[in-house]
Amino acid sequence: MISISRHIDEYDIAEEVRLERCVHKGSFLLVEGDTDIKRFGKFIDSERCSFVNCHGKQKLIGAIKIIYDRGFSGVLGLADADFDRINNCLCEHEGVIYSSTHDFDLDWAAPAAIKTYLTAVSYTHLTLPTKA
Repeated sequence: MISISRHIDEYDIAEEVRLERCVHKGSFLLVEGDTDIKRFGKFIDSERCSFVNCHGKQKLIGAIKIIYDRGFSGVLGLADADFDRINNCLCEHEGVIYSSTHDFDLDWAAPAAIKTYLTAVSYTHLTLPTKA
C-alpha cells in the first residue's frame, strides 16, 4: 500500500493546524496515529476539539515544538512513552502528555483507570453472575 504519510513531516502538520484554525475555533489534539483517534474519539467532543494524525511520535513532538514556538494556543499532543523513560530519552515538552506506562493501552488497563472508565460509561451496575 502506498501512503503519503511517510512524506508528511512536522512542518506539514504544524501548517495543517494553522490552516484548520481558520475554520475551527476549538482545541487541537495531536496524536500518533489512526488507532489513537479511534481510542480517544469516543471521549472527545469533535465540535470543540479537532484530532490531528501526526503519523508517528517524532512528527508529533516536532509539530508541537513548532506550534508552540509560533505562539499558537489550544494545542496538546498525546504520545506513548514506549521505552523512552527506560532509555532516558523522553523528550519533555509542556505541550505533550505521555502515557504513564509503556502506552495508553496499558494505562487503560490499570485498575483505577478501568474503574473510572466503567463509571463514566455507566457499566458499574453490571455484576458478575454468582454460582448457585
